[in-house]
Amino acid sequence: MSAQRRVGAKDSQVRAKLVEAATEIVREEGCGALTAGRLARTVGLSRQSVHYYFGTIEDIFVEILRSQAGEVRNRAFKSFESGNPLRVIWEFRRATSAMTSELMAMAIRSETIRTEMASYMDELTSISIAAVEDFARRNALDLPAPPEVVVTVLTNLSYTVALGKQLGATVGHEATIDAVERWLRDIEHS
Repeated sequence: MSAQRRVGAKDSQVRAKLVEAATEIVREEGCGALTAGRLARTVGLSRQSVHYYFGTIEDIFVEILRSQAGEVRNRAFKSFESGNPLRVIWEFRRATSAMTSELMAMAIRSETIRTEMASYMDELTSISIAAVEDFARRNALDLPAPPEVVVTVLTNLSYTVALGKQLGATVGHEATIDAVERWLRDIEHS
C-alpha cells in the first residue's frame, strides 16, 4: 500500500502566487525558462515548496492554462456584451498570441496539456460562436458564412497575423489586416 503524497491546498495564497509568477516567467521568457528552481527563487520559496503545491512542472503548466482560460473567458464575456464580438475576436486573439503559442508548444509534447488546451479552445470558440450568432440576429446581419466558420476564420487569421509579426514573417499581413478592418467597419456602420 503506497502512501499518498501531500499536496498544498488549491485555494492557497502561496499556490496563487506561484501560478502568477510562473505565468509571468512564461510570458516574458517562454516555457523553457520555467523550472521548479527558477520559480522557487522568483517567489522566495524552496524548490520543495513548489513541488508541495505542484507535483510536476506539467501540473504548473496546466494551472497556468486554467488560469489564463478563466481570465480569457471573463474578458470575452465582458467584451462580447459591450460591443461587436467580431472585432473583439479579431483584436483579442492578436493580443494573446504570445502566451497561446507558448502553451501550444507545450501541448504538442504533453497529452495532459493538450487535453486541457483543446477543452479551453472549444469552450472559447463555443462562447464566441454564440456571441456572433446573437450579434448577427440583433443587428440583422447577413454573415458571409455560418457563425462557426466566421469565428474560426477570424480567430485563425488574427492568430496567424500576430504569430507572423512575432517571427518577422509579414508578407500579405498588411493587406489581410486592411481587408478585415474594412469588413469590420462596414459591419459596424451598417
